[in-house]
Amino acid sequence: MQNFALIATALLVVAFFLGCIVGCILRGLLRREEVQVEASEAAPKPDLKARAATAVQVDAEEAEARSAEDSPETLAPAPTAAEPPMREPEPASGFSDRPQASIGEPDDLKRIKGVGPVIEKKLKAMGVERFEQIANWTRADVEKIDTELKFRGRIDREDWIAQAKALAEDR
Repeated sequence: MQNFALIATALLVVAFFLGCIVGCILRGLLRREEVQVEASEAAPKPDLKARAATAVQVDAEEAEARSAEDSPETLAPAPTAAEPPMREPEPASGFSDRPQASIGEPDDLKRIKGVGPVIEKKLKAMGVERFEQIANWTRADVEKIDTELKFRGRIDREDWIAQAKALAEDR
């Protein structure tokens, strides 16, 4: 009988330790799953309503800026006879030694998502009038325009180059 009690005690001890080991393994697996779930929940999901609201806000700001530019207070006074008329600054000479826009009607750059009337006006002032020009931008061109217009990466985020390539091919 003493052997039976000894064997039963040994089996209980072994079962206890195996239970602890299995419990630790399962707890570790559960924690790993929880971390993965938390990480996937913490990852930003595209909020289409917020993006649409932001786009509307950006369009409203551009419209506001455009109306402010066209208001009588901001229009320059007509030159007097004593003052020679001011000349408009000439557009920048292409980017990365690319040819200037071809002769003809300029493209409607507002067809590129993210380009509104104000940005289109700024781009045209820089000599960018055609989808082909944007489609052929180099990394240096993107950085130059991004810096000049203070976009902070907007050209890449909105993928203007791919959009311009598609629009140029559709014409």
